[in-house]
Amino acid sequence: MSSSSFSLLSRALVAAAGLATLAAFGAVQIATPVPFPNEPDPQAVADGAKLPKLIKSIEPVMPAEGATLKHDRRVYVSFVVSFEGKVLKVSAMFDPPAAFAQAAVEAVRQWEFEPGMHYATGEQRMVPVYTQMTVEITFPAAAATP
Repeated sequence: MSSSSFSLLSRALVAAAGLATLAAFGAVQIATPVPFPNEPDPQAVADGAKLPKLIKSIEPVMPAEGATLKHDRRVYVSFVVSFEGKVLKVSAMFDPPAAFAQAAVEAVRQWEFEPGMHYATGEQRMVPVYTQMTVEITFPAAAATP
């Protein structure tokens, strides 16, 4: 899957979930984390299931060696939100420049969530669940020097 088709998928999932597409944290833009690879199950959402909710985020630090790079500065980060709201198994997708990937992964590792909730099979109560997520992080281009 190309990064442009992934970006379209990511935006479609965000729209399906009724979430804002981008939040600005300083100069770095962080898209709303979305489930990956599947859309939320419409029936589960109708029954009250909830996606994980970001409650603490850390902005990635712009890598010093990245200031001179002129190519795509987007990093797609895949991760799992545990039933405790902790971020696990964090990795950059689609082979981004190493400096950007490392900065994005280090930031996402520190995020915290309210866990996703789903009805337990055969029970009448909601339980926290593990959820595979992804987020698009875009680093700003270097300012032009006179």
